[in-house]
Formats: sequence, structure tokens, C-alpha cells
Amino acid sequence: MSDTADKALDLTSKEMDKITSALSQLSHTYGPDVVNAAVEVARIDALQGVIHWCILFVFMFATFMGGFCIIRNKVALWDRYDSPTPAAVVMFFSFLFSGGFFIAILLTLDVWNFVGIFQPKLYIAHQIISSIK
Repeated sequence: MSDTADKALDLTSKEMDKITSALSQLSHTYGPDVVNAAVEVARIDALQGVIHWCILFVFMFATFMGGFCIIRNKVALWDRYDSPTPAAVVMFFSFLFSGGFFIAILLTLDVWNFVGIFQPKLYIAHQIISSIK
């Protein structure tokens, strides 16, 4: 029984050595390319977050300013219509979007997005540590 177990362990360790040496060779061959690809993916991921919120920021700013102009000229706008309903609807949505405007500012200024753009390796480390929690 002991002899059979020793043979099995010996065969297993030989196979594990083969697998380990093959993986080591692959990591030495393709490792730097994989790391560079991961860094660029992290940079693009962070940049995508900034661009997404910047587009939302511009949209919200435009609606906020449109609502501000309507409020400023509300008398002239209301005189054009029989009822103040169109102006009230536009003002309601502009104030609703103004909340999104301020949220977009805060999310655009997220520190980790800029860390991901300028220091992507630190950004990757942050993502790994955050996923462990």
C-alpha cells in the first residue's frame, strides 16, 4: 500500500513539475504583453467613466441653462401661449435635470477615474483590493 502511494505521489509531482514549468515558460513569454494589455484596459475603463459623466454633465448643463433662460424670460414666454403649461413643464424638467447636473459634477470628479487614467497599475490594485472586501 505504501509503495503504491509513493509511486502515485511521484507521478503526480512529476506531472505537476511539467505543468509548472510550462506555465512558467508561458508567463515569461507572454507576461509583459498581458500586463501591458491589462494596464491599457484599466486606463480605457477609467477614461470611459470620465467621458460618460462629462457627456451627462454637458447635457445637464444645457438643460439647466435652458431652464434658467426660461425662468428669466418667463413673462415673454407665457404671453406667447394661452396657458403657462409649456413653460411650467420645461421649468419642471430643467429643475429635475439640475439635480442630475450636480450629481454629474461629483461623479466626474471621482478620484479613482483620474488615478485610472494617469496611474493604471494603482487603479488595478485598487480594483483588486475592492473586490476582496
